[in-house]
Amino acid sequence: MDLQLAAGTPLVSIILAVRNLSDDIEQTIRSVQSQSLHDWELIVLERNGTESTPEVIRGLAEADTRIKLVDAGDLDDWAARNSGIDKARGQWLSFLDTPNRWSFDYLELSLKGAVSSGSPAVYAGAEICSGEKTRYWAHKGGLEDLMIVNHIDLNVFIVEREVALRAGGFDESLKHLADYDFAIRVAKIFEPRYLPFIGCRYLHDGAKEKPIPTTESDQWRWMVLGKNLVDWAAMESRDSVKDRVTISMPVYQDWKMTARAVKSVLERSGDVDVEVIVVDNGSAYYYSAPLAQLFHGNPRVRYVRMPENLNFSIGSNYGAFLGTGEFTCFLNNDTVVREGWLQPLIDRLKDPGVVAAQPLLQYPDDSIQTAGTVFLAENTLPGHFLSSHPPEDARNTSQEKFSAITGACMLWRSSDFSRMKGFDPCFVNGMEDIDLCLRAGKKFGGHFAVEPSSRVMHFEGKTPGRGRNIDSNRRTFMTKWNGRLPAPETDKYAHAGFQVAHLGGDNNLIPIPRPIVIRSPDTLDQRWGIRYASTGGHDGDRWGDTYYVASLAESLRRLDREVVGYRHGHNADRQQVFDDVNLVVRGLDRINPIPGSVNVLWVISHPEDVAIDELLAFDLVYASSSFWAAKMSALSGRQVKPLLQATDTTRFHLPLESLEDRWRPTTFVGGNTPNRSRQVVQDALESGIDLRVVGHGWEDVVESRMHEAANIRNHDLGSFYRTSRRVLADHWSDMAEMGFIQNRIFDAVACGTPVVSDPVTGLGEVFGSMVQVYESVSELAWLCSPEGLSAFGTAEERARQAQEVTEKHSFDARAATLVQDVEKWRTLQSLTRLSSN
Repeated sequence: MDLQLAAGTPLVSIILAVRNLSDDIEQTIRSVQSQSLHDWELIVLERNGTESTPEVIRGLAEADTRIKLVDAGDLDDWAARNSGIDKARGQWLSFLDTPNRWSFDYLELSLKGAVSSGSPAVYAGAEICSGEKTRYWAHKGGLEDLMIVNHIDLNVFIVEREVALRAGGFDESLKHLADYDFAIRVAKIFEPRYLPFIGCRYLHDGAKEKPIPTTESDQWRWMVLGKNLVDWAAMESRDSVKDRVTISMPVYQDWKMTARAVKSVLERSGDVDVEVIVVDNGSAYYYSAPLAQLFHGNPRVRYVRMPENLNFSIGSNYGAFLGTGEFTCFLNNDTVVREGWLQPLIDRLKDPGVVAAQPLLQYPDDSIQTAGTVFLAENTLPGHFLSSHPPEDARNTSQEKFSAITGACMLWRSSDFSRMKGFDPCFVNGMEDIDLCLRAGKKFGGHFAVEPSSRVMHFEGKTPGRGRNIDSNRRTFMTKWNGRLPAPETDKYAHAGFQVAHLGGDNNLIPIPRPIVIRSPDTLDQRWGIRYASTGGHDGDRWGDTYYVASLAESLRRLDREVVGYRHGHNADRQQVFDDVNLVVRGLDRINPIPGSVNVLWVISHPEDVAIDELLAFDLVYASSSFWAAKMSALSGRQVKPLLQATDTTRFHLPLESLEDRWRPTTFVGGNTPNRSRQVVQDALESGIDLRVVGHGWEDVVESRMHEAANIRNHDLGSFYRTSRRVLADHWSDMAEMGFIQNRIFDAVACGTPVVSDPVTGLGEVFGSMVQVYESVSELAWLCSPEGLSAFGTAEERARQAQEVTEKHSFDARAATLVQDVEKWRTLQSLTRLSSN
């Protein structure tokens, strides 16, 4: 590289921006004048300083024509330097700040190094003096190193003017570290060459701002890294894979939650084409090694490890950039998605008025974590909508137009996200999602959607250090959006059937409002809360209690009752209750009554756990056993009414064709677990009958031809029974002894399918010939044989018995009984109060 100069053109232009530093400016300029290379111009940019500062410079300039004083007025540091670049005439640019001083040969050595190496950008080391301490700043590295730490200081950085202009000069939108950003952008064009000598001496007296940019706030460093890590223009212009969804998942110091989250996405996204980008934000080896091993070789998962923790914003942005999908879903690693979660979100984005969409996010106990984001007061932070409510309260949220949604799970069109340049890195794990939504709302118009049919469990705030920057994030957000926030959106509570009575707040300097709500006085339907023992999430979805309660709830709704459900954990919550009737479907959990509600207890299983004091605490008590109901009525003195289990006639009913048209042999549905002996299956295998089993844990117990499936959807169970010649049923020993007939028998009989069961107290009094009890292996074999069908009655008799079950033992019938008894009890209570007055 040659130094080619036009006549009268200096070799290097030095840009010096000063303000209020008259004591130091002279010494700094003297260090320039003492340079061994004399072919330079010094452009001094004076920015509204004291009157003495320009006088000092003017005096020096009068004696040295290479010094030019330029009035930079109100320009900040970076805008002033850009104006200096515009005015510069030299082939090379160099920068200097007061009170720093160059070594006498800095310019000469730097330019000789540039020419000899052929590099249009070079940098040297610096000596930093602070009191009696001296340290040195020097590192040989390129762009990759710069993306970890700023090792190029502006005071020892020389770059060709054309390269500086090509890089775009200094980013004036950055309050701090625009020099770091400038060095990165230059390095993207040409890698700067390190020259191993000390080019500048910093004099730091402790009272002034630290000179080396690496000591600036991490927040500004993340902003610089964030804007340079992702090429937003390239992302916006690229061709994405149509209909593919990129899952961008940033993680930090965790592998177990991440593995669980990714597994749930891959297994429960249906037919949607998904790719998962796991961005490891510099986790320690203990966490990163398992992640790399877990995802190695999986074509649907890409694992990328960052050199340090760059937080949610940058990690999410980078994951989106690496993806190839038409859509990008940002998903926390402390989540577990439910079956079929993704397609409903994609469907919402078919509406051009929807900017982005989120699912219903739920806590592990299945209560709502957030059903959207709402602004509840003028010029205040927003909060989670319907937090801690039962999920049914969010049934109408799909009709709402939200100003913002949560970043824990949100689906965007990838092109829109790139146009927004992603999450703002100035926020550190908080408020970046709300900021993005507000910016996108102003840019695109439209609104944000919540899709309640899409459900995701969120183990909120499990990432280490997640809440460390709450105050600073909120302060940054309010500084940015003060006076421009959406108007209060309390109407959304009204649409959900509630009224905001009062606002509290969380215990932070800038609080998020916490609404205290009551049921809307305009709500007419009686509200029933059903509390039961199923766990939350995907696993709890498969509990028998879950299907049982869902069927009962639908029957109650057909009687114009509003119904909500509370699963394990949430079923013990007493802080936020709006239910007129508290119906406890008693299984494994003991659940206490609620003051002010009509409290109804229905014991359907585990009667051995139910104590007399529990029965006495409720207003109405039922049991799924006539025998146990009579026994406990006598022991407690409280009437316990028999209310047997039931069948859902929308799924379990007679076949449209002949009862005899059944192609499956004898069947059994149920798992094989260590804590339960399935004697009926063992007896069936010993008898040698043709058997088909559906359930987990049978792989090493029955022949492969007999194991039809590890599971079956409850929706398909009716057709399974209707095509079975017999159904086997068994009971827990204590349940059988106490007369609790399992739900499966009601379902199978409603389908017109003969049932062979182990002995249960009172079984013969409920069913006719359609349910036969076997006493021996040989009897079981005969009952399952073609000849044994006669024991179950004629086809007409079996059809009649099936019809009786659908009429007498349906959930519709049970719901009618419960509603009727509750109304009688309420009427009686009203009459009692009137008589007492």
